[in-house]
Amino acid sequence: EAPLVRAPRLGRRRAVYLFQALLYNERSQPVLAEWFGVPLRLGEPPAWETPLGLDELLDLTGFRAGLTNTGDAAPERAALEQHVPAAVAHARDHALARYKSSLDPLRKNVREATRRLERWKARRLALLDARAARLAGKTGGLLTVHEKRLADERESLARFAADHQRWIDGLTRRGDPYVRLVAVFTGGQA
Repeated sequence: EAPLVRAPRLGRRRAVYLFQALLYNERSQPVLAEWFGVPLRLGEPPAWETPLGLDELLDLTGFRAGLTNTGDAAPERAALEQHVPAAVAHARDHALARYKSSLDPLRKNVREATRRLERWKARRLALLDARAARLAGKTGGLLTVHEKRLADERESLARFAADHQRWIDGLTRRGDPYVRLVAVFTGGQA
């Protein structure tokens, strides 16, 4: 259960739900870890606003400057609790949008790096094949030591390409974001 924090700077009939969101890849490594606020204007109908980054939320609520516990009852608690499922849905949508937008700049670089890797790998394999043919031509066949060295170099190329693919796979999320409601800031009721 998240605490309800009175933040008079928000103004009456306004609240911000503070979330921590995590998205993981298939190796359970986070590909997104973010704190943000989902603001709500209470009314008929309630109005959800654009999510806020943590710094903006801390400034808006006055939390950065320090809040004082007024000890006042929070009669708006029930209204805020009824909006928790919608706040969670907004938080999940925001986390997914942030994840997708963070990948956009990487996509072009990843494609280009993959193309360079494939060209380099093809050139290296062609050089290894040429060296194997040259060595076989000199001795009438490959010596065991040459076979071993060429096989090691081919395995090294394969490992390098596999590492690159694992890195790309590591950028890919698995499942839905985990969002945790950390606190609810409220400016008070009307």
